Amino acid sequence: LDCGAFNGDTVKEALEFCPQGMARIYAVEADSISFEKLTGFIHTLPEAVVSKIHALQLAIGEEHCQLRFECNGTATSRASEDGVLVECFTIDELFKDKRVDIIKMDIEGAEYGALLGGRKVMGRDRPILAICVYHTQNDIWRIPLLVHDLLPEHKLFLRAYEGDGFQTVLFAVPRDRVL
Repeated sequence: LDCGAFNGDTVKEALEFCPQGMARIYAVEADSISFEKLTGFIHTLPEAVVSKIHALQLAIGEEHCQLRFECNGTATSRASEDGVLVECFTIDELFKDKRVDIIKMDIEGAEYGALLGGRKVMGRDRPILAICVYHTQNDIWRIPLLVHDLLPEHKLFLRAYEGDGFQTVLFAVPRDRVL
């Protein structure tokens, strides 16, 4: 499950990392401009791969609602009072009957609420998590604490991809899946 799929950059990396393929990928993007780029990228892939990728134009959050979303086609698109109305769903709602093995979230500060909206699925499936924790000052500590509460058996790792703390990601991995 790729929350904040942007233009398909993470989907592309996942396919390169796992060339034998995955059962399916759900790529979620609320920004209509980025969603168009995402679907354009997906249609460049072989049909056997395309059939496994489900692009969803919506937001992921703590509750099912409509929210205003700033659609500017950049990696920093996010909920905004000045944006267009976008449907927002919870992970629990969308995936109540579907198994989720990995969740990646880069949703510009909405990660905490989205995790709360996925607590049932996470408890059921024990997925690997890759959650951005750099969008707000509080996320660096409150998201790891929340993940620890939701998935106490997971091992947690922080990785900063840039020296200044930007692009810092929390990884949570079930102990039996740690290499």
